[in-house]
Amino acid sequence: MCHQNYSALVNTEAHVKSKKAEVYLLVDKMKCGDYELIHGYVFINTEKGRTLDVVTKVAKIKGAKTACVIAGTFDIVVTFEVKDVKDVGEMVARGIDSVDGVSLTQTAICVKCCS
Repeated sequence: MCHQNYSALVNTEAHVKSKKAEVYLLVDKMKCGDYELIHGYVFINTEKGRTLDVVTKVAKIKGAKTACVIAGTFDIVVTFEVKDVKDVGEMVARGIDSVDGVSLTQTAICVKCCS
């Protein structure tokens, strides 16, 4: 069932830098009544042999809902849910990117969620 009752889409910007990545986000923040959250995924590549260590550390970062080791182009996917787009930048640039063993991140923010 798709969330059809968005009362507003709010255009939000954040620009956050870290030593490993520069993140620039222009996001439509979904608002359904008084409930307003940003959902998305962070795909992570790790240094060789560090994946299991990294996944346990990033799972504990504020905003992360799940952290899973995956097969494919990336080593880990983190799902997140935060209140503000600035929280995405903080989570990635100051949280995930600061974990020893993380070599690359790619962030995908949901613009419409269905369940």
